[in-house]
Amino acid sequence: MKTGLVLEGGAIKGAYQVGAYMAFRKCGIKFDGFAGTSIGSFNAAILASGKYRELLDFWMNVNPGSVIGADEKLIKAINSDEAKINDLLKGSVSSLKTWIKGQGISTDPLMEILNELLIEEELRNSKKDFGLVTVKLKGLAPKYVYLDDIPEGKLYDYILASCYLPVFKIKKIIDDNIYLDGGFYDKCPVSLLLNKGYDRVYAIRINGVGIGRPIKKEDAAKVITIKPSRKICHTFEMNRKAIKDTIKMGYYDTLRCIKNFDGYKYCFRKRAAKYYDYLTRKISKRELERVKLFFKVDTKKEAVIKAVEYLAEKKYIDYNKVYNLYGLVRKMKKSGYKNHFVYDFVMKLKLI
Repeated sequence: MKTGLVLEGGAIKGAYQVGAYMAFRKCGIKFDGFAGTSIGSFNAAILASGKYRELLDFWMNVNPGSVIGADEKLIKAINSDEAKINDLLKGSVSSLKTWIKGQGISTDPLMEILNELLIEEELRNSKKDFGLVTVKLKGLAPKYVYLDDIPEGKLYDYILASCYLPVFKIKKIIDDNIYLDGGFYDKCPVSLLLNKGYDRVYAIRINGVGIGRPIKKEDAAKVITIKPSRKICHTFEMNRKAIKDTIKMGYYDTLRCIKNFDGYKYCFRKRAAKYYDYLTRKISKRELERVKLFFKVDTKKEAVIKAVEYLAEKKYIDYNKVYNLYGLVRKMKKSGYKNHFVYDFVMKLKLI
């Protein structure tokens, strides 16, 4: 069975994908192929070449300003204007013309990082499938590219073309043409691996700007989507702690998916529905229905997990751990809580 990994575009949000990959390694899942758009193609190429430790080290110590050659003031402006960038990616021709007339940010720092982290020969010798998406400015024509399609010595140019957001300086990259970020057409290109006959494809989404392409009905069962359980960092995040938190989120969100843990924002060891029936045996139907309505859920299990996570967030309990729900509720029962029906609900859960 062929298993692949597809990484969505989203600039600094790509840190999430490195955490996700660490979870796959922890669980012994190996990939036959990698594909991505924009920063997803950057991450995918390095992972396909086997340099995951170097990629993790890069993201743990990244300086976003140096990556795109911009100062903090400009990056903050880009982050605050993210909605407008999204509009541009959806095909505003007039906006594109405005961008073309502008100066933009140098791509030299990004190319230097590619040269540091990725050796083209290693990727070609890895025997892994690799693909990316970019868009030719002329006619806004999408270009799906596999490694075999990329001429020797041109790999970095193609990755740069896939990453070419409309904040960079206009530059002809491939075949004397201008190319745009692949998100202009397909920000998470699962079709690149599905078209190669892959049986299972993990798609790591990061809430990146751009256009998402629907998955064919006949392929839907082959695609497992993992996405952030909480608010992810900015597209051009300046705070290193936020980037590290994003890496951890990627790890635990992926671990929850692979291990089939309970939880939405936290990871709880899997328990049967009967266990949640047992916990709520002393709670009235009226109280249970109120909590279900508050969290918009249907089952006792969902109500308990949502309520416990609600309290855990209020108490700033660390997300980055696999919990035994019993132990966490017991800990909460020893803490003082203000009067609120969700708190009352959790306090009434019967552990023994």
